[in-house]
Amino acid sequence: MTKYLGIDTGGTYTDAIVFDPASGVLGSEKSLTTKQDLTIGINSALSKVLQSVTNTRDIELVSLSTTLATNAIVEGKETPVCLILIGQTRDVLERYGLGSVLGSDPVVFVDGGHTYSGEEKIALDEGALISEIERVRQEVNAFVVVSSFGVQNPTHELRAREILRLHTKAPVTCSHELTNRLNAPRRAVTSVLNARLIPLIDHLINAVTDLLHEHAINAPLMIVQGDGSLVSVDVARLQPIQTILSGPAASVVGAAYLTKAKDAIIADIGGTTTDIALLKDGRPGTHPDGPLFSNYRMMINAAAVKTIGLGGDSEFSEDANGNWSIGPNRAVPLSLLGMQHPKIVATLKKQSEASELKKYYGYFVVKEDILGNEDRQLNSAVTTLLEFLGNEPVALQEVLERREFFLPYRALRKRGILNISSFTPSDAAHVLGIHEQWSTEAARFGAKIAFRKLHHGAAPTSNIEEFCRELVEFMTYRCGQTLINFCLEREGAVRGLVSKNSSDDSVFLRKALKPTDSKQSLIDIAFHLKIPVIAVGAPAKAYYPLVTNRMNADVIIPEYADVCNAVGAVVSGVVQKAEGKITSPVRGVYRFHWIEGVEDFNKLDEAVSFASSALESLAIDKARVAGSDLVDVQITRDDRVSRLADGGLGGLGETGTVFIESKIVATAAGRPSLN
Repeated sequence: MTKYLGIDTGGTYTDAIVFDPASGVLGSEKSLTTKQDLTIGINSALSKVLQSVTNTRDIELVSLSTTLATNAIVEGKETPVCLILIGQTRDVLERYGLGSVLGSDPVVFVDGGHTYSGEEKIALDEGALISEIERVRQEVNAFVVVSSFGVQNPTHELRAREILRLHTKAPVTCSHELTNRLNAPRRAVTSVLNARLIPLIDHLINAVTDLLHEHAINAPLMIVQGDGSLVSVDVARLQPIQTILSGPAASVVGAAYLTKAKDAIIADIGGTTTDIALLKDGRPGTHPDGPLFSNYRMMINAAAVKTIGLGGDSEFSEDANGNWSIGPNRAVPLSLLGMQHPKIVATLKKQSEASELKKYYGYFVVKEDILGNEDRQLNSAVTTLLEFLGNEPVALQEVLERREFFLPYRALRKRGILNISSFTPSDAAHVLGIHEQWSTEAARFGAKIAFRKLHHGAAPTSNIEEFCRELVEFMTYRCGQTLINFCLEREGAVRGLVSKNSSDDSVFLRKALKPTDSKQSLIDIAFHLKIPVIAVGAPAKAYYPLVTNRMNADVIIPEYADVCNAVGAVVSGVVQKAEGKITSPVRGVYRFHWIEGVEDFNKLDEAVSFASSALESLAIDKARVAGSDLVDVQITRDDRVSRLADGGLGGLGETGTVFIESKIVATAAGRPSLN
């Protein structure tokens, strides 16, 4: 019987499902994501879910959505690359953050490039290019080539790649292959980040491939892209930048499959973040200019997602004015730590009963290595702290009582090597019985400590359950904030009614999301969402039914909502586009610009016919490389014309329209090919 295997690595959990294309999900499992090595968490989830499979040779497809590209950019992974700029001047480094992205990596400026119409501006200086390659090739792991108007005529980028392949074995990213949009600095930013991700995604693919081999799974491995479509590992190795927002996109695709909805708001709440996206016509909504990610506008096709640091494991705190805050930082829930390390429960109990409640009671230090940090040189103070911590969680109070550990602790927290465990909404949910999978005892002691801190060390005078209900209520309010802000931003109201500081929110928002039965109130405020909210993720059931009730919206929490991303990974398909543009540089000439170069025609219909045929063939070829042999192809054409006023051109009395340009897109879509 045919089966598919879906895997999703999230910020907190790695999910795995076994899927039957005829009957749906057959089994699902979750394991904690291991950031120091993603394959550890993947193998844990994989081993558990495969226990329900009689014969792993029945698995004919494996699909993976991964946080690797997302995390690597956020964490500033800096694999050294060389950027080759053809036909550009040095001031380009000051635009769109290109200089800051490059840092100290080498930049090579070479004569060459084209004009907007695709004419060669100046010949490519191949001698200078070869000389510069020889100078830097030992310093870098990859090369990036960006030519002036390279999307209008890519011949100089293609020739530069040929030369690079003669002189180095390092991978090469050409900007025109990632996007056909103008704006060389932005193409360069996207291309540099892509090149840096190549060795990381290559390492992950090789590791996952080895895991599949160990489990006797001989099936194609596909990767989810940021638009929700699937590509083969061969494509992902060359264009890993396309996997940014892979997880949120898979969530949208999975939600559409599980609910059969066509238009909805998808709210995916996990342990670390909440992702809000739009489902439109059964596909993830995308940003026309590319997603804004880590302060850079990426020139890729990816889901338009709003991500905030709000999840079940978000850190809970109170400021000096008594205002509560949840997130954006993630903490390991005390209930989870208590399950993994039962000895900490006794420490929590002792702290909760202490007559003097010290500042850092209720906090533990845990190691949470981030991939790559182990290679960095550590000073003696940091090494001493790591030796003191060992491999077990240590009470934060014990660490910070030693002054020599304060600065090393802060440095390691900032670098992601250390994290804290503290009271979180997940713990409150355990106290209330909403969640039960971890240590409720640890959660209860943590709640008592947090409650006493809110009351300046005094023993609780009301029950802990009431405090936990208030925290769940506050979390519900924050989820409502996120939904409203997403909707307002989609309609152009960037600031709208929502502030980043919940204490500064407008009276409208507070009255709508915190309704009261007070007879003194003279006015009620209500929001109304016109499309349903599909809430997915493990904590969704705890918060979203109440949120959407207050927003007069239909909420759908489908079966398997907690593994929705993994579902999306297996039910999606291959979608590849081939795009070209027809311009008219002079009257009577119609020039077709595409990835192969330029072609001139005397008639527009001849240019359109050639373009349509060429792009259809190219889209089919790209789909085959991406992993699908049987596809449907659709051709779309978007013309830009200028309407002539009376009098026409040159006062000759001509009327009608003047052709400016035509954009032609061939889209090939199909299911992945199976072994």
